[in-house]
Amino acid sequence: MGRVQPEQGQSLNIISMLGVIMLFGLVAKNGILLVDYSNTLVKRGMRVHDAVLQASATRFRPIIMTTAAMIFGMLPLALGYAEGGEWRQAMGTVIIGGLLSSLILTLFPVSYTHLDVYKRQMVDVVVFLPIAFMSGIVGAYLREYGAVVVTATLFSLFVSFTLTPLLAAKWSVLTRSEAPPAWLRLLDDRRVDIGLLLLAAAMFAIGTMTGWFLLNALGIFVAALLLLNAFVHRYESILQLYRSKFLPFALRHGAFVVFVCLALLLNSITLVAGGGMVTVVVDVLLLVVCALAHGAGMLLRRPRASRRVERFGPLRFLRSIGTTKSTTVATFAIPVVLALLMVPLGAVSFDFMPAQQTGEVSMTVSYPPGTPIAVTNGYVSHLEDAILKIDGIKSVSATTGRKPAGWSSVTGGNYAQLSAQMQDGRIKDRCV
Repeated sequence: MGRVQPEQGQSLNIISMLGVIMLFGLVAKNGILLVDYSNTLVKRGMRVHDAVLQASATRFRPIIMTTAAMIFGMLPLALGYAEGGEWRQAMGTVIIGGLLSSLILTLFPVSYTHLDVYKRQMVDVVVFLPIAFMSGIVGAYLREYGAVVVTATLFSLFVSFTLTPLLAAKWSVLTRSEAPPAWLRLLDDRRVDIGLLLLAAAMFAIGTMTGWFLLNALGIFVAALLLLNAFVHRYESILQLYRSKFLPFALRHGAFVVFVCLALLLNSITLVAGGGMVTVVVDVLLLVVCALAHGAGMLLRRPRASRRVERFGPLRFLRSIGTTKSTTVATFAIPVVLALLMVPLGAVSFDFMPAQQTGEVSMTVSYPPGTPIAVTNGYVSHLEDAILKIDGIKSVSATTGRKPAGWSSVTGGNYAQLSAQMQDGRIKDRCV
């Protein structure tokens, strides 16, 4: 008694599912930025491959900046500070993970399809509209959420074709200065950056010690500002590296990029399926499939098989597997590395609601049947005195003659219920 169990890992619950639903709309904007401009270049007569290269390089900055802004905005939720932070933590973690995944898939394109903003927003409406009409207990939780998302999406579609062009024509800047703004030049000073970084660390530490969640958020905001500022000042070199190295590699080795995504997806599913040996078995199967595919590629590259291969597209694809040494080594190394990283994580549990630390510890006491209520009350008084002596306990309340049992309660002189409230600054302590 008096000991609080250590915090458990996060679970899949209704709050994390809300985060997954939000990702339908958040991750779409990366594809809109890239595909819309690619369509424009194709209409101008550019080849699809060249259009994707040009669009990826041109939209690199807005994709990075908008995604980074949303990730830093969700970081306070994912850290779970303040009371009730466990409820918001699941949503923040899911959204950050989904944004990072979509960012990688967008910056390393392996396919190209035509899509425009109108169709993308109508897809969001089609996805969320059934949620607004769900019944049962799930509908009670998600009905208003789906209705809000559908209404907001339709209003956004209306504003994008009416108010946005009007304001753009009214307030657009006709002449722009090539010189960077004064605040951006100020942040280019290393001494200023170090001072702001120390300030962010101090605010974060003070917020953690005092429980002032706003200081944690301000510290994260200052750190995010410094990181985004470093990206802006080094944008040209980063863009050149992306344009000359990473993007051509992804387009040349599309099968390898798809394999990496598939390996990550399967390993993530194994955590839901129980983790441990399930993860090991899946990674071993991936290694076997890789060995078979590379063996088939070696056989198909022989001179005798070349004529037959040219007639069938899938065989040409298999023949290209294993032609590059670096990707071959990485293909066999990825399942091994993922197994070593995923196995210690354990399984992801399923809960209807996320566990929350409220700072209250509830206890029930049952004495032998027939114990007089006065005797039970005396024992409970001694328990109250003992609990109050524990460091970190603020108050204790007790009810004699009743204890909870499922959705109801049981009465009797031999039953008692106690509730201990922890001190405000000790609510998130792992043990008391």
